[in-house]
Amino acid sequence: MKKTILEILKRPIAYHAVVARAFGSVNLAIMWSQLYYWSDKTRSMEGWIHKTSREMYDETGLSRREQDTARKIGIDIGILETKRMGNPCTVNFRIDLEKSINLLTKFCEEEINEENNGKIPFAPVIKTKEVKVEDNRPPLEKMLSDKNRHIRIIGLWAKQTGIKVLNKEIMQSLIRRNLRAAVMLKGYEDIDIENTIRVLQNTDYLKKFTLETVGKFIDEVVKNKKSDGPAIIRYEQIQKSDGTIAVRPIYNK
Repeated sequence: MKKTILEILKRPIAYHAVVARAFGSVNLAIMWSQLYYWSDKTRSMEGWIHKTSREMYDETGLSRREQDTARKIGIDIGILETKRMGNPCTVNFRIDLEKSINLLTKFCEEEINEENNGKIPFAPVIKTKEVKVEDNRPPLEKMLSDKNRHIRIIGLWAKQTGIKVLNKEIMQSLIRRNLRAAVMLKGYEDIDIENTIRVLQNTDYLKKFTLETVGKFIDEVVKNKKSDGPAIIRYEQIQKSDGTIAVRPIYNK
């Protein structure tokens, strides 16, 4: 039993304190962090996460009442959506990553301003009525011109691989699934990302590949390009003498 307990303690549920402060609830921060963990692992193209009350309790320790309260707060502040579906019918969750990031950014900026001003309360601000201009551009076009570099990378990936971004829901799902991989690629130029995607598209054994796959191969493609050697045009699998499978680059002759 002692060994089992120690093994369980090796897998803690983590959340950032800043998330709790920004969202105004520790329980919501725990629930949101767990849903964020599952957001890129769901099979739903629309980003819905199937999670029963019992599963959420087993994973976070939140009681049914604590879950209900956290869920209500999340819905009220616009960072969480729920929908009943499936058979048997259960609650499914979806986080609005864009609104979550906006809330966190605003909170952090306010904390920095307070710290810089000796934690003096903000002076009242007279707000003028803001006229919102509706952006009717196609979702993919929005992604490609987004101010955030990682969103533009995901848009570039979608465009070059032919992914149909037909609506906002598909766009948000695409962002959730590829967020971490896109952040890791922020230091590379678009041309290097495009070249690596092209190489992987020419690789026969890769029937499907993800943006994370691009991150695994891009260093070799870029290094070879900078060395002024022949360009890598694809990869192929070979069987070694010990029976294991290895991958090797094929160069342009």
